[in-house]
Amino acid sequence: MVKVAAAIPKVKIGDCKSNAEEIYRSIVEADGAGVEIVCFPELSITSYTCGDLLFNSSLLRASEEALKYLLEKTRKLDIISIVGMPIESGNRLYDTAVVLQRGNILGVVPKTSISDNNGRYESRWFTSGECAENQEL
Repeated sequence: MVKVAAAIPKVKIGDCKSNAEEIYRSIVEADGAGVEIVCFPELSITSYTCGDLLFNSSLLRASEEALKYLLEKTRKLDIISIVGMPIESGNRLYDTAVVLQRGNILGVVPKTSISDNNGRYESRWFTSGECAENQEL
């Protein structure tokens, strides 16, 4: 059996550094509980409710720095962590799930079902991952 957990850290809108620290604390807690895979919410590094801040290049750079922080901090942990963050590629922005383990990126999965229902306007910010080409990291 594989022990899988969902974690919902307290996040601050657009505060990628603080959010990464909260995510790391949750990873350590899950690892200590014997969890093998821990999943975090969509856009957990930036927060889901960033809105047009997603157009700000400094937010995208901060989310990349937060990911680097998580890679460094998890270098000695066997637990697999899945975190959410925006990634820009080819002048398009994708809402992605990044899979990490032992300081490495195992994969990046872009969201394919972009919603514009119930007050969500995801297509304003994101491109469907159906258009994304496979790339080696």
